[in-house]
Amino acid sequence: MGKAYSVSDCFKENGIGILARACKEAGFSVTVEDPARIDFYIAFTKNDLIPRLSDLSRRIFDVRNREDTPSLRKEWNLLQDNLAHVIKGKMEKYLDDLARKIGKNQVKVLGIKTWLGDRFTYSERLAQRVKEISPNTLIIAGGPQVNQFKTHALEKSPFDFCIDVEGEITLVQILNIVKETYSQGGTKPDVIKKNHCPCRSR
Repeated sequence: MGKAYSVSDCFKENGIGILARACKEAGFSVTVEDPARIDFYIAFTKNDLIPRLSDLSRRIFDVRNREDTPSLRKEWNLLQDNLAHVIKGKMEKYLDDLARKIGKNQVKVLGIKTWLGDRFTYSERLAQRVKEISPNTLIIAGGPQVNQFKTHALEKSPFDFCIDVEGEITLVQILNIVKETYSQGGTKPDVIKKNHCPCRSR
């Protein structure tokens, strides 16, 4: 989530596809929300600041015709700060809209692929907003942040569980536990209390 750090951030996400296929083959309904798309990033960065920033970048960073004056550099920094503020506002709205959609559809399980840095912050923000709007939704974290920090990724976080490394087997097992528990009249706390749950909880 958040800004693209490289072109590969906009490639089709194989890991999410593998998880979605495993869950579908196990008979579960799956909806994938993947913002790592070129059109998503274009929509987020498209605003009136871009033309001027493009002009300044040529004037400041072009080694052949450089005009890197203090005034240009000051304007560049100011516009970059404004652009970051605009993008942050759009991201906050996107996360809020997504959380409301999850609540409206009464989603039982939400899986979030977590990345490092700012993107992990946005993942936590989405999870927290979902907890506020849809407290019965079980929130599972996976991805690079979890793989690197293991159970530390759960510390002071809004996630209920984390799945380390490959998750297509573990995720399906958790979904089966959720299905079984709810069919018996259980709730989210009952799922978390299951001692045989193949994951680590807080």
